[in-house]
Amino acid sequence: MIVGNLTPELLISAPRRGPAVPNPDGTLALYTESAYTSGKARKGFHTLDVTTGVSSLILSDDEAYEPGWLGDGTNTIIYLRNGRMGVTFVLTMDVDRVPPEPSLAGYIRAPVQCLKTKGLSDGTVAFTVLGYADTHGKLLNTDTIGTRGARVYSSSLLRHGDLQMPPYTYTIWYSVLSKQDGTWSIADDLHNALGGTDLHIPHMMGRYGDLKNQYDLCESGIVVAVDTTDPCGPAGRDASNVYLINIDSFSTGACEAPREIKALMQGDDSPGIYAMPQFSPDGSMIGFLRTEGSNHERSHIYIYLTMQSQRAISVFSMVTGKPWPLAPTGFRFSADGHSLYITANDCGQVGLYHLDLQPNAYPRPLLRNGTVSACYPLGRSDVNGALVTSSTFVDSCLYQVVSHDPCSEPAMLSSSSNHGAKLGLSPTQVSEIYFEGAGNYTVHAWIMKPRHFDTTKKLPVAILVHGGTPNNAWLNAWDMKWNAAAFAEQGYVVVLPNITGSTGYGQDFATGIYGDWGGRPYDDLVNCLHTLRNIPGIDVDNAIIAGAGYGGYLMNWIQGRPLARRFKAMVCHAGIFSTRSLALRSNPPPSGISLNSLELYNPAHPNLLRNWKTPMLVIHNEKDTVSPIGEGLATYNNLQSLKVPSQFLTFTDESHEIVKEENSLEWYRSVFAWINRFTGVASGQRHADDAPTEFSSS
Repeated sequence: MIVGNLTPELLISAPRRGPAVPNPDGTLALYTESAYTSGKARKGFHTLDVTTGVSSLILSDDEAYEPGWLGDGTNTIIYLRNGRMGVTFVLTMDVDRVPPEPSLAGYIRAPVQCLKTKGLSDGTVAFTVLGYADTHGKLLNTDTIGTRGARVYSSSLLRHGDLQMPPYTYTIWYSVLSKQDGTWSIADDLHNALGGTDLHIPHMMGRYGDLKNQYDLCESGIVVAVDTTDPCGPAGRDASNVYLINIDSFSTGACEAPREIKALMQGDDSPGIYAMPQFSPDGSMIGFLRTEGSNHERSHIYIYLTMQSQRAISVFSMVTGKPWPLAPTGFRFSADGHSLYITANDCGQVGLYHLDLQPNAYPRPLLRNGTVSACYPLGRSDVNGALVTSSTFVDSCLYQVVSHDPCSEPAMLSSSSNHGAKLGLSPTQVSEIYFEGAGNYTVHAWIMKPRHFDTTKKLPVAILVHGGTPNNAWLNAWDMKWNAAAFAEQGYVVVLPNITGSTGYGQDFATGIYGDWGGRPYDDLVNCLHTLRNIPGIDVDNAIIAGAGYGGYLMNWIQGRPLARRFKAMVCHAGIFSTRSLALRSNPPPSGISLNSLELYNPAHPNLLRNWKTPMLVIHNEKDTVSPIGEGLATYNNLQSLKVPSQFLTFTDESHEIVKEENSLEWYRSVFAWINRFTGVASGQRHADDAPTEFSSS
C-alpha cells in the first residue's frame, strides 16, 4: 500500500498489534495483528523469533481470538473462535509444524472470553474463561435467550450504566484439557468458580485495562478481584476485594469457598479498589494493586504469601522499606519470583522499572521512552530479561528486550511502523514544554508538529484536552481515538496539556482538581495559550480546542467564559452539560462534584449559557452510559437557540467512546472538516516533497 500523509483513512487501515507474549523458553513470542481493509477487520496470529526479530503469520482467521501458549512446555498455542448461536470453539495449534494446522479441542455452549491456562503436574492443562451464569449458577448462552423488557432493581445504588448490563452474573469457569493420541481435548463440564456465592466480576473492561487483569490461576487455585460497592454517603463509593479460591481438582470441580485476602493497612483503612491479582511463577505468592478511593496516584503493590500470610503487606512500606514517589500502574513477577517488573506513569511516559523484593531495594528504570503496555519475563531464568511491548506518539507498537544489566540498552526486535517512517512520521515531530499553572506549580504539555513544520510560517494551533480526570493524562503513546499525529498532519501544531488533575505528576497535582473542576484546569488552559505565543511558528490567534469526557465538560464550561473567544472553533465529545444530576447518576461520583457544590462549576448556569458564541461540533452517542445523550442534545440545542454555528454528530451503535473502525473514520473526517472550516486549513494538502512510502506490516 502506498501512503503519503497520515490521513484518517491511513490511520484506520494501518495494522494494529497486540502485546508480544513469549513461550516458556523465551525463544518465540506470540502476538495478534489486525487491519481494517475494504470495510472489514482482518485478523491474524503471528510468531516472532526473539533472536532474529523475524515475524511469521501462523493463522489468518477473522473469527479467532485470544491466542496464548498452551502451557504444556511445548510451542503449542490455544485460542478461541466464534461459532454460530453463541457457541465458542476451543482450538490448539503446534507452531513447530510446517505448516501449523488448527486442531479442535472442543467447544463451549456459550460466548466466553479471557482464556487462561496453566500446566498441571499430571500432564493435563487447567484452563479458565469468563462467561455468564444463570440463576442456578449454570453456564448461560446469552445469544439464545430472549430479552425481557421489564427489570426491577432493589440495590442500594443504581446507575445509568447498570441499565445497559445484562441482568446475569459474570463469573469464572474452569476445567482441564487432556492429551490423547496426540490431540488435546477439553472435559465436558465447566465449573463455576464463584458458584454458591454472591460474588461476581465486572461485565466489561477491568479498571486497569484488559478484563483478564481481574483474575489469575496457578496449579492449586484462582485469585480474583471482584467489585463491591460501599453504600455509605449519598453518592456511594466504588470498592473491590481480592479472593483466593483453592481448587482441589480442576477436573472434578472440587474447591474451597472463596477466601478474602485482606491488606494490612497503615493509616487509612477505607474501602479501596483492588486490581491485577496474580500468582508468582511457583504459586507461593499473590500480588495485587490497591488504589485508595478513585485516585490512581495513591496505588500500592501488595504481596500475600499463600501458605503463611494472615494479611497482604505493602511492598514499599513493609518489604523494601523505602517509599517510592511514583504510583504503580501495573506489575509482573520476574521469572524466579524474587523481583518485580513495575510500570508507572511519570511526566507523560509510562516507564518500566525493576525492583528486587528485599530490604532497602529501590526500583531501577529499565525503559522510560514511550508508554509500556505489557511486560513478560523471557524464559525460566531472570538472566534473559523481559520482553516489553510499548508505543509512542509516532509508533503504534514496539517490541523490545530489556536486561537487568544497567549498562545494557534495550534491544529492538520490531517496530510496527519503522519508528513512524512507514506512516510518514518522525520522533523529531514531538517536543515538550512546561509553563506556569494557576498556582505555585508547573504544567507539562506535549507538542506534536507536522512533518514539514517551518518556524518562519505560522500554523494554527489545536489544543486537545484529555478526559478521565483525575485518572488520566496525555501519554507518549499511540492513540486511535485522539491521534495527535493525525491532527498534526492536517496542518496543526497540536498541544496536549496535562492540566491539573492529570496523573503522573504527583498526588497533590492529581487531587488539585477536587472541588475545583472548572477552576485550576481552566486557568491552566488560559496560561497554556499565553505561553504558546512565545513559540515560533505558532499562530495562537488561529486556534481550536477540543475535548472528550471531562475534556468535553470543559468545552461546555469554557463556552460561557472569556477563554472561548480565543478559539475559532470547538469540539465537544461526550461532554457534561449540567452537573446537577451528575453526582447521583455517576459511579463513582466525579472528583470535585458533590451535592453541596453542584452549581459551582455548572456550565448550564443561565448567566453562562447566554455567553456561548464559539462555533462548536457536538458529538454524543446514543448508547453512552457515562454521559447520556441528553447532555449532548442540551449542548447542541443551546447553541442553536443562540444561532451559534454548530453541528451534532451521533453514532447509534457506539457508547462513550468510538470503537468501530468505520465510525472512527467518520469521526475523524467530521472533526477535521469542522475545525478546518474555521481555521482555513486545506484538509489533505500534500507537501511538495512528500515521498510515498511502501507500507508493510513486517
